[in-house]
Amino acid sequence: MIHFFSPAACAAPIGRLSCIVGPLGVLLALLLPGAAQAQAPAWAAAVAVMGGSTAADNSSSVLATAVDSRGNVFVTGSFRGTVAFGSTVLTSAGSFGDFDLFVAKYVPSTATWAWAQRGGGTLNDVGQSIAVSGSSVYVTGSIQNNTADDSQVRFGSASTARQNGASTTLTADLVVAKYTDNGASATLGWTQVGGGTSGDVGIGIAASGASVYVTGTITNNTADASQVRFGGGGTAPGTSPQNGASATTTADLVVAKYTDNGSSATLGWTQVGGGTGNDVGIGIAVSGASVYATGYINNNSANGNGVIFGGGGTAPGTVPVNGASATTTADLVVAKYTDNGSSATLGWTQVGGGTGNDVGIGIAASGASVYATGYTNNNSADASQVRFGGGGTTPGTLLQNGASSNNTADLVVAKYTDNGSSATLGWTQVGGGTGNDLGRSIALSGASVYVTGSITNTTTDASQVRFGGGGTAPGTVQVNGASTASSDDLVVAKYTDNGASATLGWTQVGGGTGNDLGLGIAVSGQNVLTAGYVTSSASFGSFAVAAAAGLNTAVLARLVDNTLTPLPVRAAGSPAPAGLLALAPNPSRATTLSGAEAGAPVAVFDALGRPVLTATADAAGTARLVLPTGLAPGVYVVRSGARAVRLAVE
Repeated sequence: MIHFFSPAACAAPIGRLSCIVGPLGVLLALLLPGAAQAQAPAWAAAVAVMGGSTAADNSSSVLATAVDSRGNVFVTGSFRGTVAFGSTVLTSAGSFGDFDLFVAKYVPSTATWAWAQRGGGTLNDVGQSIAVSGSSVYVTGSIQNNTADDSQVRFGSASTARQNGASTTLTADLVVAKYTDNGASATLGWTQVGGGTSGDVGIGIAASGASVYVTGTITNNTADASQVRFGGGGTAPGTSPQNGASATTTADLVVAKYTDNGSSATLGWTQVGGGTGNDVGIGIAVSGASVYATGYINNNSANGNGVIFGGGGTAPGTVPVNGASATTTADLVVAKYTDNGSSATLGWTQVGGGTGNDVGIGIAASGASVYATGYTNNNSADASQVRFGGGGTTPGTLLQNGASSNNTADLVVAKYTDNGSSATLGWTQVGGGTGNDLGRSIALSGASVYVTGSITNTTTDASQVRFGGGGTAPGTVQVNGASTASSDDLVVAKYTDNGASATLGWTQVGGGTGNDLGLGIAVSGQNVLTAGYVTSSASFGSFAVAAAAGLNTAVLARLVDNTLTPLPVRAAGSPAPAGLLALAPNPSRATTLSGAEAGAPVAVFDALGRPVLTATADAAGTARLVLPTGLAPGVYVVRSGARAVRLAVE
């Protein structure tokens, strides 16, 4: 079952797309979700990740996924009733219709669930996004509780760790929870809440070392009418106010940083952006000290809604962000912040959209390259006049036509280059047909960009879905649906980033006659993992997934992209070929890199491409690398310039 809410109605979120709908109180049913080309990999595995009792009120959805450096898969989402992760059975605390969040670990090498935990109380509690840093697993979403604990929200393996709400009002509050992965079990580290007397939701999360970043939405105004407070944990109330972005009490995009102290967390800073309409942060990514958020703003090119970014705490923002067209609609937004430690600085903003509704949902970053996915509303004749490349008060000039003659939602991918205090649009790509087609999550591996989401089509191409379009050039690659029914099908698409342009590599679909959605994607080595849910029995190539009785059945599926060739790991002490990097010792947590250019920057990345250490090569081209404590064993990539070598940690 899919629930649709306006951004202002995020007080009762059920799925990851609770706040990803149109503005002005209009509920956009755009969440609807192939003959593939160019050697599309076949599905290597697909499994219904949960199956509880056959009670009709059971429902489960994986809303996000992440992998660690060893290839373990972590998922979060929502469920109600009784569900099972292998031998671990979870039971929701609420009555019919009320959801709890879950977090679980899956081990692909053994095809088993290592552990699973629930969190929540007697009302709706949802896990929206998940991130991994070393052995630490972080989840964000929302809980419904108050400072009196009327909903009895509990976390941890024994469901004994109490998490009060952020205010005296029983509304949704943004929540962050940290777990430590012990292998076959997990330990709850801490929880944090932020919110006030209206609805507040965490939707995206990212982590780098001990720094944890969350985006979502708060409902407040510049006079603090909703009394939004951050920094609360357990039974301790928060004390850090975060005012809204305008004088009107509406939803505003929020970004918050936490520092993980082990068994507790410290709030670092918060930032808001928005205006008199509803403005929402959905996805977040981090690259070094740069933090990128995507979502949407409601505005027009005359700044009719007075959208301002750069506000933090009780200080109002000062940077106007105009909409993409003369019409006040939702526009896809990307905002960059620089993390200064205990404060943040707004770097730049970018908007894309037209006279329809256009939304950013997923975001990923690697170095100075930033990629966002979501959807735009346009047709091949540019009826909605979609333009990308706008920033601040400067309008965009790059046309992005729709994928078909129908003015419907199309999956979009956009690349930006971060220039420091400004950004340059690199390219855009669309895929879709006469129905509604959306991108929901994005992952990177080198120059390969992977997107998951949904398309609406049939095996006979009734909706004429085409991928590979960019700018005003139409797509030419036909992508059929998974069944004879015109329904939503889970889709995965691979693009190759060529710098100023992109090439569609392949697409793959899975699903059945019901609505089947891809909501999370991650890459580990050659494995491309997507997670979401199916609503009826579905097929992923030769793998059949039987939907349980109820509304949604969570699913985890895997593709193997053989074009992703792992870098070789040389034995300790072996010399590097001319022009290549070398590490000695290797495997090791403390090693010396040689073969770099003198004075060149050096970075160590985990399997997801997230930086865990940076250094600078000396005059001899060497750099001493000591990995931070707490990083999990696995394989890390050391890069300097265009060269890279793998570092094994045991």
